Amino acid sequence: MGEGRTAVVADVSLPFLLHTPFFFSFFFPVCRPFSTASASIGQTASRGGRPGKRGREMDKFDFLLSMRSPEFLRVDCDSDVSSFRSSSSSSPRAPPLKTRKILPPAYDEVECDLAEELQSCVHSGECNLSQLQLLQVPTNLPLDLLVTLVLSDNKLTELPGEMFLGEKCRHLVRFDANSNQLKTVPKSLFELPNLEVLLLDHNDIATLPFDAVGQEGRTFLPALNYVGLEFNELQKFPTEFFTHCPLLNKVLLGQNEGMLEEPVPSDRLFQSAIAQRHKKNKKGGGDSRVILKVDNRPRFVRQMEEEDWRTALPWLEVVLHKIYPDKVLGFMYLGSLRTAQTRTVYRDLNIDYILTIARDLDVRVDPGMKHLVLPVEDIPGENILLLFEKAFVFIDKARKENKGILLHCFAGLSRSVTVAAAYIMRRYNVTRDEALDIIREARPAAQPNPGFMNMLLEYEKSLRGGKRDALVGEV
Repeated sequence: MGEGRTAVVADVSLPFLLHTPFFFSFFFPVCRPFSTASASIGQTASRGGRPGKRGREMDKFDFLLSMRSPEFLRVDCDSDVSSFRSSSSSSPRAPPLKTRKILPPAYDEVECDLAEELQSCVHSGECNLSQLQLLQVPTNLPLDLLVTLVLSDNKLTELPGEMFLGEKCRHLVRFDANSNQLKTVPKSLFELPNLEVLLLDHNDIATLPFDAVGQEGRTFLPALNYVGLEFNELQKFPTEFFTHCPLLNKVLLGQNEGMLEEPVPSDRLFQSAIAQRHKKNKKGGGDSRVILKVDNRPRFVRQMEEEDWRTALPWLEVVLHKIYPDKVLGFMYLGSLRTAQTRTVYRDLNIDYILTIARDLDVRVDPGMKHLVLPVEDIPGENILLLFEKAFVFIDKARKENKGILLHCFAGLSRSVTVAAAYIMRRYNVTRDEALDIIREARPAAQPNPGFMNMLLEYEKSLRGGKRDALVGEV
């Protein structure tokens, strides 16, 4: 911060808001100098560096499935499409937030940050209360003045409905409540007239209050263009965003396991406000495409193909989270850690066996399932060859029981691919390269590290030389 007068905030009773063991003073004597001129509209500071609460570290391995038409389904490894970070925004009036400090903050820093933010947001129109361990939303925010409100990375379990009523938040363009513990949001949030960016990722939201949508005299986010609801517990596909938000541009819905249990009500999409906008823009030569990001659940992919969404919904660009594994053999699947953390994968694909080829990974295993861990590091010097026999016996148990088996490591590209290739080489009497070709037909990015490639070549030579049992036992 630049030099300036020290912020003194009176009439701020806040201890009940923060999950901290100490009592806050009303005058914040430890606060560093704060200049009210140091923050301007369009430049909100953000506290960065904290990992997300559920699987966020996997996003750099967010491999996305594509169908042949790049206009309909596409491969996109650009993290900007994902809404997992609080700084994600497509709104020119709400630019990405800047990093201010490294977390976790000390309690005295939390006290100072809160005081500074309450002071500065009156002048800037932007309030950043992220990563302050808030249990409740402060009641003395100047909501009628705010353009941006960031409440991400706190411990909020609910948002008070009155904070969005009347003139409150009527100027709000960007609202970010990522990474909290919200189970729903108030109806009044959906009536904000100027909200363009709504970020609610990494919460526990199971339902959204759409029951009042479409009632006479009620508007539904008429300015919305970006909504993030990834990593929640949604039970239904939220078609309301498509049917009532004509300016919609991106809808991010990945990692909601129960959301695609039932078919998406595509008839509502065909008649949506977006579809009407597309028809008008098509006549005028404009572009009105909408990006939808969702998991690559097979039943959803089949629905898109059977209903020919490519033709019926030309305005929709579907980007698929690569959550579901790739089928290499009739019973064998290759996936990542994220695959092994998604319960619907096991149920949909009849998977009862999980082979983890890695150390210290948090895998979801349902009761009655069989799980084998081979502790292997993804480094060239690791002797994975010695573990082939144990892996083959486990894989064959799944095959004989007519059950699916998931082979995975962290990204599902090196360690698990090496074991799968070795199994295919032995069982089908093929070379290393032929086995990898079979795997890459299903999983094109598969690539064991150089050390594992050499070990597979050594294993190939042993099989060709008649030394089938020298390195592994009979399968």
